[in-house]
Amino acid sequence: THAPEVLEGRIMRTAYLGSFKEVKVATPLGEIFVVSSETGERWERLAPVRLTLQDQGVAVRGQARP
Repeated sequence: THAPEVLEGRIMRTAYLGSFKEVKVATPLGEIFVVSSETGERWERLAPVRLTLQDQGVAVRGQARP
């Protein structure tokens, strides 16, 4: 198996909307809008994150490490 493709970025904005979050992530490819059902994790503005493709959409994966 090979490592999944990862796109690093930074959290620009989050909005908690009950059962899901809307997250705007700035990446080298431009801003990406993500809707996540993972409402338990708190993402701070400008926090580094990694985006990966899942079977059904994009997932935001914790903080990116240098």
